[in-house]
Amino acid sequence: AAAAGGVTTQGIFMHYRDDPIPQWLAANAEVINTCSMVDAGFHVLFTTTPIDIESLATWVVHGVPSWKLSIGYKGPQAAGRSPINDGDVWEVMAAASKFPYPAMVMVHAENPDIMLKGRALVERTGRQDMQAWNDTRPNFVEEECMRMCLFLSKVTGCRLYIVHITIGEGVDLIADARRQGIDVVAATCPQYLTHNSEEPVTLLRE
Repeated sequence: AAAAGGVTTQGIFMHYRDDPIPQWLAANAEVINTCSMVDAGFHVLFTTTPIDIESLATWVVHGVPSWKLSIGYKGPQAAGRSPINDGDVWEVMAAASKFPYPAMVMVHAENPDIMLKGRALVERTGRQDMQAWNDTRPNFVEEECMRMCLFLSKVTGCRLYIVHITIGEGVDLIADARRQGIDVVAATCPQYLTHNSEEPVTLLRE
C-alpha cells in the first residue's frame, strides 16, 4: 500500500515486551527484509508500565533512538495493562534527553482521566451514535495532554514528536512552543483534516 501511494520509507511502531533486544530487532528486521516493498525503520512503542529506562541506551546502540508513549489508554481501553502516567512521561523524557540527535520521545496525547469521566457521562445516556465517541473526548482532552508533554519537554530538554494531532488548537500550541525554543515537531493524519463534528460525513451522522 505504501509503495502504491508513493511512500518509500515507513516508520513502524513495534510493541516491545521482554525479549532480548538484539534478537527481537533481528527477527523483525528479517520480516521487513523479506516481505516489504519499501524501506522501514523502527520506533519502540510503550503502552504499559513499568518501562525499563535502562533499555533506552540499548535501543540507541542498536539504531532505534525513538520511543512512543501511548498516554491515553486507561480503564477499559487499557485491556488490563498498567497505564502510562505523567510520571512515566517525565522519566522517559529525562532519560531520552541524554542521547544525541535524533533521539526523541513521541506521544499519543490524550488525558485518560478526563476521557474516562466523559465516557461515563455518555454511557449513562445509552447513546451509541458515532458522535458519542467525540463527546467522550472534547478537544481540551488532547490539548491538556499536549500542554503537559510540551512542558515536560521544556523542563527536560527532550526532543518531542506529537503524533496524529486531531485538534486545530494543536497547531497554535506547537507554533508557540517552537517560539519558546522547545524542540518539538508534530504531525496529523488526512482524516483529521477532512472529518469533523461540525460538518460530519454521512457515516458520522448515522
